Amino acid sequence: MFYEKNRYISNIHSLKRLEIGRYNIQTYQFQLHIEEEINLQKIFDGGQIFSWTKYYDGYRGLIDNIPFFINYKDNILYIKTSIPEEKAKQKIIHFFDLGISVKDIVKKLVSTNDQYMLKAVKSNQGLRILKQEPWICIVSFLCSSVANFNKISLNIENISKNLGEKFIFCNQPFYTFPEPKVIAEQSISTLRNYGLGFRSKYLMDLAYKITYKGLDIPILRDYTYNESKNILKSLYGIGSKIADCVLLYSLNKNEAFPIDRWVQRALRDGYGLDIKNSYNVSSEWARTKWKEHSGYAQQFLFQYQKELNNEK
Repeated sequence: MFYEKNRYISNIHSLKRLEIGRYNIQTYQFQLHIEEEINLQKIFDGGQIFSWTKYYDGYRGLIDNIPFFINYKDNILYIKTSIPEEKAKQKIIHFFDLGISVKDIVKKLVSTNDQYMLKAVKSNQGLRILKQEPWICIVSFLCSSVANFNKISLNIENISKNLGEKFIFCNQPFYTFPEPKVIAEQSISTLRNYGLGFRSKYLMDLAYKITYKGLDIPILRDYTYNESKNILKSLYGIGSKIADCVLLYSLNKNEAFPIDRWVQRALRDGYGLDIKNSYNVSSEWARTKWKEHSGYAQQFLFQYQKELNNEK
């Protein structure tokens, strides 16, 4: 029943994508005033999302396969999209998680006279954690193994261009991200041809389990942090770091604290942790210290440490 149900849904989505490509798309433009500063560059180039690209002074990308051009100045988001203003506003508010106050989170992060965190925060004003769709998020971080930001972005672009649906909006080409069933129908060699390399088998296994075995990633939002993390880690190719990234960026687990080499160095330089500590030891230390705001602590430290080393 799961397969038949999802095949039906997949067909509906495919028809919608074909309609997008076949007919002229209406353009809607509007402004959205927001209470707190936003820095689009810190958000979109900061390692949490890989499917949005720079476009003049702003960025362009898809939210739920809907095209958006977004710019920001003086607490106003300037938005161009293909859906009416009210629906678009709902998507933007959810995507940027505008219902929470980052200022309040920052106050708690630096309330213990944490000078290292204070420097990280001051260097990254306007940073926010996005609320992504779990499917593209988990694929993105499956592609992150032994890869940098540009390589991951290229992998996502190649998947979309080869397996998604192309459409034109405001004279710009967009490609929808393919659903799990589309990827499950490919061969591993085909995915390798898109530049995924050894990651191809991870992606194929994930797509197959979602399409044919009833694997439900979004439902993990209803599980505890430890429960959802253990389920993700049981999947082929997913370890603690990838699991924490998916939990933080798409499954509302704000206590997740992904650790890479930059975060390891930040914990060493700012807090005296041994860089040789295991992932679990460092992660537990961080989550004990920053609790439900660990995800934001991680994002500020990650960005700051990279800036200190002048790397993207």
